[in-house]
Amino acid sequence: DVCYTWWTLASAELLCLSHQEGCAANLSGAAGKPPLRLCDMFRLGDLRSFIARCAAADQGGVAPHAGDDPDPFHTFFGL
Repeated sequence: DVCYTWWTLASAELLCLSHQEGCAANLSGAAGKPPLRLCDMFRLGDLRSFIARCAAADQGGVAPHAGDDPDPFHTFFGL
């Protein structure tokens, strides 16, 4: 489902930022380790392709799954 890509990536991004701040303050015990990045955890190209397949070029908007009808909720979170 397209909206889960947003929920998952947004949450992961917050964790990455939290990890970086913890490293900077030496709170996480991960000092000296490289920062966490979304591209290290997810195949972002595959996610972009999935979202593109859910986009309805003829109607506009983004659907939950490829072949479904687009709706405002999934369009917002798919963008």
